[in-house]
Amino acid sequence: IGAVQVLEREGIYPHQIRRVAGTSVGSILAMFAALGASSADMLERVPTDLQALVMDGGGGKVGSMVRTAVARGMHPGQRSVEFLGHALEDFTGSADVTFRQLLDRCGRELCVPVTNVTRMMTEYCHPKTTPNMPVRVAVRMSMSLPVLLQPVLLQRASAGVADLEAAEVYVDGGLLCNTPTHAFDGWWLSMDPEDSFLRRILDLDRAASYYSRSVRFSPPNPRTLGFTLFSSDEADFTHTWVRPGGGPPPRPHTPARERFEEVERTSSSAAELSRPLQRLLAAIRDLDVNEDGTISEAELERAVEVGDVSSVELLSVFGTTSVPEIFASLNKNADGHIDFGEVVAFIETLGVDLTTHLVGFPARPPRTLAGFAANLFDAVTRDLSRANYSPADRERTIPICTDYVTTQSFDLVAADYEFLVDSARRSTKAFLIEHEHLRAAAALGEPGDD
Repeated sequence: IGAVQVLEREGIYPHQIRRVAGTSVGSILAMFAALGASSADMLERVPTDLQALVMDGGGGKVGSMVRTAVARGMHPGQRSVEFLGHALEDFTGSADVTFRQLLDRCGRELCVPVTNVTRMMTEYCHPKTTPNMPVRVAVRMSMSLPVLLQPVLLQRASAGVADLEAAEVYVDGGLLCNTPTHAFDGWWLSMDPEDSFLRRILDLDRAASYYSRSVRFSPPNPRTLGFTLFSSDEADFTHTWVRPGGGPPPRPHTPARERFEEVERTSSSAAELSRPLQRLLAAIRDLDVNEDGTISEAELERAVEVGDVSSVELLSVFGTTSVPEIFASLNKNADGHIDFGEVVAFIETLGVDLTTHLVGFPARPPRTLAGFAANLFDAVTRDLSRANYSPADRERTIPICTDYVTTQSFDLVAADYEFLVDSARRSTKAFLIEHEHLRAAAALGEPGDD
């Protein structure tokens, strides 16, 4: 919403926006943008407590478990359907306005990616692909976090009226398409007559060759403006795309911030403790004459002598300055050589999660069923986000750092939401400033900053 505020002030939104895409919870904001809602309308209508919007199942934990076993989800999600219907009726006159009708009445194409579990693929709900589908059905599908919300079942036109066995299962669009910046690239969702499916896919025997993403969504559309969201503890590669001045504002004093900073302090303390060991290992690496990948006691003693590690640091890490005792604490299997696994095991006893350093994001033990679902969702989307983005997308992407607010931050307060809105404002302003600078440089025939 903060980004919309900036685009409004610049005269870009709503008048210059003709096509909008959003996935998962972002499909709610995409729907409002397609309706032409002002940022003030969004702030008023979009609920800050998404838990209250989606968690509408009764019966406590027992009820949730029963519904998960029977209907594949803890909550039916009917409350979100009603919320979407009320908003759509207010703007269009119909709670069940379709994608085609939305385009006709509001002048904007809306794209909502959803995950078809039955066919194991992403489908793009849009006036071209699903003209007669109610918008709120697509948005409800796209925000169906597996396990937390029950999936949506839809029948193909060829299926019988009561043939539930033939119904296809749809869940959160963000599972396979977390960042739909590519949605309006290429011809797949183009409404131009020459890009109609009838013209593009004539030979059904060769239809599969038209369906790969590289064929459907190519070439890139330079007029697209995409957004990514990531917290400070995520290894989202678009964090390097944040423009000068586009970082988050100062953190407010809230419970969510305090919890995040407690984890930060623990991680920082463990990292400080491991640094002397890292310097010691660097010295051992340089002294590993036989290059066998293991550490002998003689190599360790030489490294302690020449390495940049003080006696105080040795005491803080190992509790002793004695090389034989240090060697024994590392060489757990007592075979006379320290291998990499033993080094990793010792580092982790210091409280350092080496896997976190390798993959770039911390462990999150799933203590609840909803937490398990969120972890599963993030595990898939992180790898797919890396695969779906290319360096060329930098010029059309606004990366928004949510800092201490993560995908697991459920109990946010008003100050946290104000922080998120301000973060989006800052990122969008910084992007537009750089964009204007590059345009001015191009107009003068001068090379701009990349």
